[in-house]
Amino acid sequence: MLIHVVDASHHDPVGQVKAVREVLAECRERGTREIVVLSKSDLADPVDLAALRSRFPGSIAVSCPHRRGHRGAARGDRGGPSSAGN
Repeated sequence: MLIHVVDASHHDPVGQVKAVREVLAECRERGTREIVVLSKSDLADPVDLAALRSRFPGSIAVSCPHRRGHRGAARGDRGGPSSAGN
């Protein structure tokens, strides 16, 4: 399974997805499941975000506007009070 994170606030997120998929086509077997994650969804225009979600069915919109716990994410921290602002 491939989790493909896309910057939803970028001026051309569709172009980004297209470019990455072209590279991936050269590197992977056909049939690998892809989940598109639309990051920075809080910064994206709501109309553009809706269009992206329509264009990429099953996509997941995420954001972290307060950046709580962002450094501990790789360790599995949940962003509780002890890891906030690390």
